[in-house]
Amino acid sequence: MLEEYKTISAAVEVEMRELGSRFLAFLFPISDAAEFQSILKSLKTTYYDASHHCSAYRLATDPATEKSSDDGEPGGTAGLPMLNALRSAELFQVGAVVVRYFGGTKLGTRGLIDAYGGAVVEAIAEASCVQVVPQLDWSVTLPFDQLGLLQQNMGKIGGLSISGNDYHPNGLTTHLKGKKDAIEQLKIALERWTIHD
Repeated sequence: MLEEYKTISAAVEVEMRELGSRFLAFLFPISDAAEFQSILKSLKTTYYDASHHCSAYRLATDPATEKSSDDGEPGGTAGLPMLNALRSAELFQVGAVVVRYFGGTKLGTRGLIDAYGGAVVEAIAEASCVQVVPQLDWSVTLPFDQLGLLQQNMGKIGGLSISGNDYHPNGLTTHLKGKKDAIEQLKIALERWTIHD
């Protein structure tokens, strides 16, 4: 997962018309590819009578996961322009679906690229974007006499919080949440403490 990324806070829908064709653009936050596929399936069911359901998504994996589909439109005229709109906006953990109702007039390659890409650009303009710093979960077990050192180092490093504790006869397992770099710093500090004299 990327250490920091931009996404949208809520789903957005916009409508465009081009030479009689109707384009409905849906932009929505997603957690993974399975959620994207579920939303795409739902949109295909709702708009079952549409000519095309073109799509694209980006996930904040490292490296980023990207996928697009022209859904029957000429290759590279729908899904890729949609994906490029997401790339240009530097959005991750987001999916886009553009539903087209054909209006009887062919748009040509350039027209399709502009319509599909433009629909997603318009949806992005309507969306509220947010910066996300993913929080990782990590647990550490220490004897009771080292708990003060744990708290002290957590204070120095910052960006860490305790999400729970499990008590044992000889110590405590502390469950932490924090940014990746903060957890790595704490791990290094812990390795120093646990070196025996």
